[in-house]
Amino acid sequence: MVTPIVVIGVGNRFRGDDGVGPMVIRHLQGTLAEDVITEVVSGEASDLMACWDHAKAVILIDAAWGAEAPGSVIRLDLRTDAVPLAVADPSSHGLGVAEAIRMATALGTRPKEFIIFSIVGENFEHRETLSPMVAQAAWSTAINVRKDVKALRHRLYASTNA
Repeated sequence: MVTPIVVIGVGNRFRGDDGVGPMVIRHLQGTLAEDVITEVVSGEASDLMACWDHAKAVILIDAAWGAEAPGSVIRLDLRTDAVPLAVADPSSHGLGVAEAIRMATALGTRPKEFIIFSIVGENFEHRETLSPMVAQAAWSTAINVRKDVKALRHRLYASTNA
């Protein structure tokens, strides 16, 4: 069975801002079309690849380390943006996300439609709350994910009807 779109929130809600991916997924619950699947994973490469195994499109949300201000959102569209070699450095999950993307690309199993939202975190200590700027970014990212899902659905369904 082919799943058109999978939205993946990467992170651990017990590690402060690392929980921003799962928080975005919570904000999206009940707001997406029935054919859009949402997943929350820890960031292990094999788990990520399993999530998008039968997908035509992926939107992935993850916390990141970065020089940018906490709450900054970096959006990459892998149709047009190259995967930076340092994509693993900004991710708060080490090499899991980057390894999964590179491995799937090498194997030819990465969906062509692939969007990444990296949200710069501030505090990754043991706690269940997001820092204020990251919490705000989670809401704005959820809005942008909904827009991207709408555009992806249009592209995917237009290409199947062409």
